[in-house]
Amino acid sequence: MIKSMRSPLLFLGCLFSLAMLSCGKDNDEPSSKSKTELLTAQVWKISTVGLDIDKNGTVDFPYPLEDCDKDDKFTFKTGGTGIADQGTLKCDPADPQTTDFTWAFKSNETILNVSIPNSLLTGDMTIKTLDASTLETYIDVVDPDTQANVRLHIKLIH
Repeated sequence: MIKSMRSPLLFLGCLFSLAMLSCGKDNDEPSSKSKTELLTAQVWKISTVGLDIDKNGTVDFPYPLEDCDKDDKFTFKTGGTGIADQGTLKCDPADPQTTDFTWAFKSNETILNVSIPNSLLTGDMTIKTLDASTLETYIDVVDPDTQANVRLHIKLIH
């Protein structure tokens, strides 16, 4: 009886090992994509925006996003162009539905330069995270109310 159970257990053990190896292979694939491939793969939406007053990497004051901001879409195309879409809900009905923008990587792909007319998402943004589901950046700006230098954190997701 023990001998007859050994073969099925060995088979199941081999099958489990193969499954684990194939799972590991799937996890390695996203890391092999270039930053351009990750950025241009899908449409991005704003997840969170906030201020890091002391620039320590932690958002001190989250910016409350309205529903009309949450449905905005950003499509980065290869070649350094893109489209910002207001989504279904527009904060200002007079705003255009879509706006063309440009983008480029700088400093060995650690900086994302974006130029979207009339948007906070403009300038040299340091990339904190860029993977298959998240683009997290920050940019140093001057707070218009206090004139203090602060860090604006912007997180986009798919």
